[in-house]
Amino acid sequence: MKEFVELVFEIAKVFGIPAVAIGFFIWQGHKREQRLAARLDGVEDYIRETLQGLVRDGHAAVMANTGMMEDFTAALKTRPCIKADVEMLEARRKPGG
Repeated sequence: MKEFVELVFEIAKVFGIPAVAIGFFIWQGHKREQRLAARLDGVEDYIRETLQGLVRDGHAAVMANTGMMEDFTAALKTRPCIKADVEMLEARRKPGG
């Protein structure tokens, strides 16, 4: 640390106080950028992991829905009166039906 302070005083002697101030602000900006980059990496990792799970779950749901629709379509080909059966069952469930 003592060497660093001596270096700062030497720079101040040779180039003046404004050079030291400029060096400080450059160093401060560099440190800020390092912290920001680390935070952004963490956020990007979280988003990537979350999106992968959502896409995986969404894909599974679409595949299940597709399978059910294929089964339903196959059933309609053999029994096209399913809609009438459903309407009849709903009519029975209604009070007074």
